[in-house]
Amino acid sequence: MGNTYENVTVCGLPPQTAVEILKGRDTYVGPVVNGCLVVLIQPGDYDVAAELSRKAPEPVLMAGVYDSDVFYFQIYWKGKKISDYDSWSNYGQDSGPPIPRGGNISQLCKSWYAKANCASMMRKVLYPGDAKMGVFDGLERHQKLIKLLGLPGYAYDLNYTDIKTNQLPGGMRLEQFTKTL
Repeated sequence: MGNTYENVTVCGLPPQTAVEILKGRDTYVGPVVNGCLVVLIQPGDYDVAAELSRKAPEPVLMAGVYDSDVFYFQIYWKGKKISDYDSWSNYGQDSGPPIPRGGNISQLCKSWYAKANCASMMRKVLYPGDAKMGVFDGLERHQKLIKLLGLPGYAYDLNYTDIKTNQLPGGMRLEQFTKTL
């Protein structure tokens, strides 16, 4: 089985505010990079994103990868889910090729710190379809989305379990994360 993880990226919200909002919940708040921070959540604890989005000045992104193959995300704004995406909506249902579903590209590209050519590049990441580009796995899609939106690189392939086992990406230390429970 491949990598599986979920986390929440929040921009423009001070870490102390995120910690205060999540006090009593079993999460870790990471350091600010490029004006954004990443919250490591328990698997399936999506309401963390909704909760943070009530106070965040930018939309909040909950992103995950299942078995290295499936990439999915949800965007929250003012406490409500405004977009979601699944790179393999037919996963486990048939043996056909992956069928991506959802993902509001214009919403993604007007939020955060997107690069100038975001929409055309994001379309290629979320809906590759072009045989010359190849089909990205879930990990690659998440990594490319992070780069296109200018989000913290440490959100890639990092989850709650990694911090519990001190399996942090290069150069990161446990002391950089604040436990909220």
